Amino acid sequence: MQDKAEINVRVSVITPAAKSWLRSSTKCRVLHVFPAACNLVNSQNSVLSLVKDQDSLSPFSALISNPVGSAPTEIRFVDWIDIDTPVSLSSTFLSIGKITLSVDHARLWNPQFTWTDFAPDTLGAAIPVIEESLSTVAPSGSLFDILHGGSFSGLLGIALSAWQELQSGLLSEDPMLIASGTRKLAGLGEGLTPAGDDFLLGIIYALRIIGQKNAEKTIQVIVQESTPRTTSLSAAWIYAAGSAETGIIWHWFLRSIQSENADEIAATTRRIGTVGHTSGSDALAGFLAVSKLLNQRIIAEVR
Repeated sequence: MQDKAEINVRVSVITPAAKSWLRSSTKCRVLHVFPAACNLVNSQNSVLSLVKDQDSLSPFSALISNPVGSAPTEIRFVDWIDIDTPVSLSSTFLSIGKITLSVDHARLWNPQFTWTDFAPDTLGAAIPVIEESLSTVAPSGSLFDILHGGSFSGLLGIALSAWQELQSGLLSEDPMLIASGTRKLAGLGEGLTPAGDDFLLGIIYALRIIGQKNAEKTIQVIVQESTPRTTSLSAAWIYAAGSAETGIIWHWFLRSIQSENADEIAATTRRIGTVGHTSGSDALAGFLAVSKLLNQRIIAEVR
């Protein structure tokens, strides 16, 4: 890091979870640092994510504005912060080393989505568009590969076996099978949000849209079984999904499905599919897996 003078930065947008994090936290530390994002974790292992780009807003985020007169790219968190940088906070400000962030004028953004607005046929019509669009951006080795059959080894083989078990649990509404399949996916893979967790995240979103009779119970089983077995950041995403919350980029994606506009669905699918190395593709794979499985059941029941 360079030796810099102190700067004051405003938080322009904040989520309810981020506000609560600031009110309830007494001790915290830097968890991860990237050029455009910085994650903090408190003594309860709860995460706050500071981001520079609106696209990166998560259910536990605060979006920062650049100081007056600065260039949009001037603040790079990695130039100011490392994992040893001291942090102090109150309900209205947060200081990380030489950066002080004021949150008292931040606009509140609600990450909860109105999942019940979806009609099953709306999702059904979108599935082929999502699958085709994701196939153009999903990296080789992402969990999207397991949706199309075949023999796999390593991570993909484990993921496929776990998904088959979870799939059986969803079809039979057997909480024991759902729990067992979830445990095998939780924490599976490398990185800040392992592939298995991203897949589970997409599964939760699809369950919320389709809304089977026991969907909420199923979601809570997935949350309870997965969060103790993974990283702090993955757990934060899954906890949020368990509370019907998701990141802003998923809001755009879900609204595109509601709009029934194929071009918008394709564009937002590709946007999510390129998040991280495989994170976005893995989450969309989980979303597609459950959407296809349960949508086929809905069609069969109607007939």
